[in-house]
Amino acid sequence: MKKYELCEDESLVRQTLLGENAAFEELVLRHERAVTGTAMKITRNVYSAEDAAQDAFLAAWMHLDSLRDASRFSSFVCAIARNCALDLCRRYACAAPDVSLDLLAYEDLDEQTKIAAERGSSAEGILLRMNRSIQVEGAFGVIKQDYAFRRFLTRGKRKTETQFLLLAFAYNVQKLWNRQNFNRFHQALFEKDTA
Repeated sequence: MKKYELCEDESLVRQTLLGENAAFEELVLRHERAVTGTAMKITRNVYSAEDAAQDAFLAAWMHLDSLRDASRFSSFVCAIARNCALDLCRRYACAAPDVSLDLLAYEDLDEQTKIAAERGSSAEGILLRMNRSIQVEGAFGVIKQDYAFRRFLTRGKRKTETQFLLLAFAYNVQKLWNRQNFNRFHQALFEKDTA
């Protein structure tokens, strides 16, 4: 890498085209902040900007032979980053649920937590928890079939867990909203089974 630090972009592009992967690594290190910054202006999210930057560098590497003026690599990869960021925004906009989180504004959260703990340790609460484990499989089916969920839009274990948590959260909020609109509180749809 030190051997490439003094080289200009044009030389690094030519060496990358000749198969020198370390030359492209120097290009990435040199332009990473500008590319991520370009994506950040569009996504307004650090993680999405990093994903767009990664996609941009991959696309730039794959299409490096189409770059006419090798000295303009920075403009080339920033334009790709802009398009990648716009694509990510379009994808996330389609996946974002149209659910308001205003329903969950509790002023007395500690009191609500205590009440929930008391209910959960009662005989009825234990019965409900046993039935709930059965209902989880159905929830996965609803998310996959009714919401047309096919794959995660993020990469990495932590980001995927976060996306799944948000999806489950949106599912539960929508379920709560449906119960409120159809006045189905404290009414069981089916008779409870006991173990």
